[in-house]
Amino acid sequence: MVIPDTKKMFPVSMVLIVCLWSVSQVNSAEYAYYGYSPACPQNSAGMQFGQTPLFMTNELSLKMTLEIDEKGRLKNIISLGAGDSTYVKHVDPVLSKLEFAPAKKGGTNVQSRLPVLVTINPRFKATMVEFPVEQGSQIKNSKLYFEALGEMGVETPSIKKFPPYFCDLKVTDSLKRLPFTLMKLALDSEGKVESTEIVHSKLPAFNLQVQSAAVWAEFMPLRVEKKPIACSSFLLVTFFPQVQYPTGEINSNADSVSVWYDKWRVQILPDTVGLMTPPMPKESQFMELTLEKEFRVLSGEVFANLIVDTLGNITVRSTDTKKPVYHKAIRSALKDLKFFPSERFDGTSVEFSGTAKFLFNINNSVNVRFLWLDK
Repeated sequence: MVIPDTKKMFPVSMVLIVCLWSVSQVNSAEYAYYGYSPACPQNSAGMQFGQTPLFMTNELSLKMTLEIDEKGRLKNIISLGAGDSTYVKHVDPVLSKLEFAPAKKGGTNVQSRLPVLVTINPRFKATMVEFPVEQGSQIKNSKLYFEALGEMGVETPSIKKFPPYFCDLKVTDSLKRLPFTLMKLALDSEGKVESTEIVHSKLPAFNLQVQSAAVWAEFMPLRVEKKPIACSSFLLVTFFPQVQYPTGEINSNADSVSVWYDKWRVQILPDTVGLMTPPMPKESQFMELTLEKEFRVLSGEVFANLIVDTLGNITVRSTDTKKPVYHKAIRSALKDLKFFPSERFDGTSVEFSGTAKFLFNINNSVNVRFLWLDK
């Protein structure tokens, strides 16, 4: 599809813009971004960690860096926090036994620094480690993936500015899934758009307007070893009905105080595989829900593992308390809450598991925060 020949700004509604740069094949055995591949664990499935540190009372997530040699051997674990040595000792016996496919540059094995996210939850007695590329070449945490590429000298493209749009999309019970448009861009070595093509669209009436907005946008180019180069890109535009229109301009240099869905308007993803979006609440990431009378005496903080099915319905899988009354209270508070389901890039909805925090206020309400939407 040809770029629109006008640079007039059309009224459009774009509430989530995602730039993703795809150079690997879908379901390929190995991901390579312009010849660069982060190290990948080969035997991380079913990792079993020991007892969580006894002094811990709440969940903790912290970034660690694994130093891996050109043969895929873990040489060191680094954590920058002053008091993180205890947590490093907690994960070291397990991580030290992992085997890695080493990082590659242009097909050659190289030493690398691999960022990982370690989450320790003493209430669930669980420890989880997220890698940039998981065993089986699955990318689940795009932020880690791009950090790993950054450690290898790759600076991925980014949006400097994106113009505002307008849309009259409304929240209704009939809107079961979030509309989106996926567009392919060709960026030159200065970050200028050379061509656009609609790959998939749920709102074709907005296609021309989205393409025109992309032409007006300003992008930072891909840089490899500090050298700017041309690249292919994908722009994912998701239309959130909660947004006030027209939207404001996206400006990476401006300070912005935004609502929860604004955090999802611009993000960089590694490829058009895996999850396109996690479940999105039809109302808010942070909300205060009314409790039934029998639960209004409850107080304290509780974490719950939730399942959001392909229709956006919520099920409480487990909580980190042994008191059944909290499980019952959470299930009651969530009974009328609806989500837009998680989706893959092929447009299919998938079941999703995630954690939420519930703060009981000793009155008639409970505050809820869905942690998978944190940015």
